[in-house]
Amino acid sequence: MSVFGNNDASLIAIQKKYNIYKEPYYFNVKDISFKLMHLPFYLNGDTDIIISGHTHFFESSYSNDTLFINPGEICARKKNLTECVLLEITKNQYKISYNFKKPDEKIWQTKIIKYKRSNESK
Repeated sequence: MSVFGNNDASLIAIQKKYNIYKEPYYFNVKDISFKLMHLPFYLNGDTDIIISGHTHFFESSYSNDTLFINPGEICARKKNLTECVLLEITKNQYKISYNFKKPDEKIWQTKIIKYKRSNESK
């Protein structure tokens, strides 16, 4: 699943086939609420996890029981870096594996970021 970016008008015709939604898109996985968006304009903490994009730079923070993630840029268009994240959720912790490499490199590097969860769903 994904949301439309600011230059994705050409994808409207295939949005159902590829599960592309208008932002903000809300969904749940078990008891955890998510908000998925491209533009980081709806960053109020109304869900457990907010995933945004647009800036093309990796960021993560945990504030007032909300995890904020911007996974960066997979296509290395604005900078010479390919980035993605893997989020692991346990009862007590959010673990983000931030993976990155230069496009011409074969080996990914990983930085691990952990946040202690409060375990209170919104």
